[in-house]
Amino acid sequence: MNKQEKLIMDISLLKEAIIKWTAIVDGTGYDDNANNCALCQKYNYHCALYHRNLLCPIAEEVGYEDSFLYDGCSLSPWKKWAVHHWKEHSKQISRKSVQCDTCKSLATDELVFIQSILDKKLNERNLNNA
Repeated sequence: MNKQEKLIMDISLLKEAIIKWTAIVDGTGYDDNANNCALCQKYNYHCALYHRNLLCPIAEEVGYEDSFLYDGCSLSPWKKWAVHHWKEHSKQISRKSVQCDTCKSLATDELVFIQSILDKKLNERNLNNA
């Protein structure tokens, strides 16, 4: 896979992630960790595809390259979301949804973070096509 193909793939996957997190913020969706994350599924649940030759755009954004030891989302706003659910909502680790104002705020942080990565990727694509 060349750089342009990866860019196109990442844009598509980030759009899917935005759909997921928009639904979570709206109260109609849930986070089931990697089980309902298009990025995790494509990048083999370890933030890397083909033995770290290609990193998930979230892992790229947070600057984490050794994703077989630690996932990139743990360095993103997602970690606060996950920890909040563990501590405040009966140690919930799967099918996390908005249950309080803090949940909504933390889900919004993740959505804004993913949107910022998508915006960078779209800008990169536009520069490449100029």
